[in-house]
Amino acid sequence: MGTVGYTVRMEIDRLVDYKATFDEAWQTLNDIYYDPKFHGADWKALRQKYRDKVDYVTERPDFNYLMTELLGELNSSHTGFNGGAAKPARETGYLGIWHDDAYEGPGIRVKTVLHRSPADHEESRLQAGDYILSIDGQDVQADSTYDKAMTEKVGRTVTLLVNSRPDKAGARVVNIKPINAGTWRNLLYEKWLDERREIVEKASGGRLGYLHVPDMGDTARNRFERELFSVGQRKEGMIIDMRFNNGGDTHDSLLKILERNRHYFTFAPRTEAPFPQPERAYTKPIILLVNEFALSDAEVFTNGFKELKLGKVIGTPTMGWIIFTNGTGLLDGSFLRIPFMACLTLDGRDMENWGVPPDILVENTPAAYQAGHDTQLERAAQELLKDPRLPQK
Repeated sequence: MGTVGYTVRMEIDRLVDYKATFDEAWQTLNDIYYDPKFHGADWKALRQKYRDKVDYVTERPDFNYLMTELLGELNSSHTGFNGGAAKPARETGYLGIWHDDAYEGPGIRVKTVLHRSPADHEESRLQAGDYILSIDGQDVQADSTYDKAMTEKVGRTVTLLVNSRPDKAGARVVNIKPINAGTWRNLLYEKWLDERREIVEKASGGRLGYLHVPDMGDTARNRFERELFSVGQRKEGMIIDMRFNNGGDTHDSLLKILERNRHYFTFAPRTEAPFPQPERAYTKPIILLVNEFALSDAEVFTNGFKELKLGKVIGTPTMGWIIFTNGTGLLDGSFLRIPFMACLTLDGRDMENWGVPPDILVENTPAAYQAGHDTQLERAAQELLKDPRLPQK
């Protein structure tokens, strides 16, 4: 027995397809959506209102937009619709620099080099004040010539002509492998972390530790635990930063570590730092930092932190963007994201569109940010140093 390849041509009436997909999506939400009152929307009336408009749809993006408008009537987070093949993006490479916007050429003047980026490696190092005059033999300036030269160059060695002055005479050749946008963002995040740690170190005289939780996924959870029991054991207390956390589902495992905070015994090796019992429990004072960009499972964590009275919460109210969700594929291959489970506080409050309030309201103003201050973080350090369990100096 063998296989025989064949090709079949098929005609699809897109309008019929769109109507069937609309009906399937509407019915699925009708059956599963977490709030039987649909956030006050008349879900049945909305079906007729939007289904009538399907007759005027001619392109896939128009149908996707119509479906998004329907879902928007629910005023609900964790809801979405997408479908149809997206055009592949032409990826742009990043060297790991910021260029001087005020410099008009020739070439590009390097203003800053990002730590740990390709431009910070020994074999491909660039310096602030360097001039990049060409890339792969193409003269560049801080305009479309630079963008074009870096298009589709991720992971491919490119050749730069670099000099300490805007002149090709005496220039050196630098071979460098550009990174993609995701790696660039990760390096920016690590830079931001380094700056937060330095702020806490300075504000507390080295007494407090700092860790940030960017999301509620497994990788972030493992880093949380590792830093809590490495950095945290060398410090008198810890600031846990949940700002800008975009959610996931690890709140319970993080809270279990923190709620086991009744210290009953200590091991003290001669050559190592003492460590308390129970195992894998952090028993020193902690404080939680949140803002309006902490969402989803980060809000469940924040509410749990308050209910368990683990410490003060400082910052601004969380986003109020929390319903547990799943999703399903529809008959035309599109995907529908469906909120199916409410998140309720102990007094029965639906956390969607609420926002967990901090104990101490502190905003980061644009002026403070421009001046290089993180007001929320500085206040968190001040408040934690007041904790009576810390040695008062």
